[in-house]
Amino acid sequence: MAWGGGWVDDKMDGEGSYYYASGDIYTGSFKQGKKHGSGMYYFKAHSCQFMGIWSEGIFVEGKWVHRDGTTFKGSFEASVPSEGTFYFSSSGLVQQGSYNAKAG
Repeated sequence: MAWGGGWVDDKMDGEGSYYYASGDIYTGSFKQGKKHGSGMYYFKAHSCQFMGIWSEGIFVEGKWVHRDGTTFKGSFEASVPSEGTFYFSSSGLVQQGSYNAKAG
């Protein structure tokens, strides 16, 4: 793990990039050691990324872009899609509305 950015009170702060042991990478803003403000998180294992706004370490708004180009754009609760639009790249279909992760 490595941080390429600033420090305030021994916590990551300001703009920079954080490289995780898993190969994941976060590039963006930190405040008091948490992702906060604009940033991009790349998930190496799934070849997808979050791009948008973070609040106290939680992704709250932006895009979730998958390996095939399929994209969810909207709001997130606890880093999970809550409301917005899915764009399916392979078929060209668009689905808009609420996302309920608990629905079966």
